[in-house]
Amino acid sequence: MRLRGSGSIFDRFEKHAHRDFASAASRYLAEFQGKDRTRPAQSIDAVLPYIGKMRLIDVDDEAMQQFKHDRAHGLGAFEKPAMSGTTNKDICQVVTILNKACRIWRWIPSAPKLEYVNGPSKQAYPFSWEEQDRLFQKLPTGWDVGVALWAVNTGCRKEEIFGLKWTDRQWVPELDIKDEAGNVKERMFVFVLRGDSVKNGMDRAVICNSIARRAVKYQEQYQNKDGWVKSELVFPSRVRVGKDGKATKVRDGGKTWDDAWKAAGLPSGKMTKRGIHNCRHTFAHRLRAAGVPVEDRNALLGHANTNLAQHYASADVARLLAYAELITVRKETTILRSSG
Repeated sequence: MRLRGSGSIFDRFEKHAHRDFASAASRYLAEFQGKDRTRPAQSIDAVLPYIGKMRLIDVDDEAMQQFKHDRAHGLGAFEKPAMSGTTNKDICQVVTILNKACRIWRWIPSAPKLEYVNGPSKQAYPFSWEEQDRLFQKLPTGWDVGVALWAVNTGCRKEEIFGLKWTDRQWVPELDIKDEAGNVKERMFVFVLRGDSVKNGMDRAVICNSIARRAVKYQEQYQNKDGWVKSELVFPSRVRVGKDGKATKVRDGGKTWDDAWKAAGLPSGKMTKRGIHNCRHTFAHRLRAAGVPVEDRNALLGHANTNLAQHYASADVARLLAYAELITVRKETTILRSSG
């Protein structure tokens, strides 16, 4: 039996007893290896006024109660109330930091369990074909045949869309479309997204149906116009060539998409998500409606455990391509939505 003394487990934690949550959060962000630290930083900023100066060992669910109350009611450090989903993301970030402080840095002997809050959350809004037409008509010229068309036909996440590079494209010659004489009419391709640009950290192969390929071809033709330099990005902002000969500013879809959403008369209530991520939900809904098996839906959405980006057979891509092509055929289905 080891007794308290030099080099004991007690000393290991005692030497870090002075560390507060703010110092742990600072180290977490410094070591963060994800593609975007914006959201974690936002959650950390939200909780710092409440637990920032508190010793790590004292951060528990009781210590989080005032934060939960103020976050829900728009009091204290917050100007307006937040949905439970937002509050729970902040709590989840605290849990992540505490777990790292316990298991990786060994600053504390254990990490407490924090309870999440219950309450209403914003709901995604997969749109119908008619709503898609209204929405796309309100987007600036180019969006309707470019980024928006790509988003709703691939199910890519926002960061995947606006970080998509031409170098991510990989050709699949086995699947080229040929005429009767054997001449190639259309070259087939997928986009391979590396794990550092994908939310779940796994490489992802994005299957492109005929409409998605059309959106890519539009971008290629547009970027090859006189007076423009082809960006490394498939969907860059429309910026004319600067003195440095580059056009690198990236559109994020925020205000442009939101303005079109409102102009199209789509739901704008506080309980409805209105962002471009709804294209992903629409893509998933149409796959289900078309009868695509759940395993293949997961693969098309980038949820699959199988790493298609590194190990795939052309037969696998052909099967997924056939399923993705099903949603190019307009077939109205009833979309059940919760009230309120």
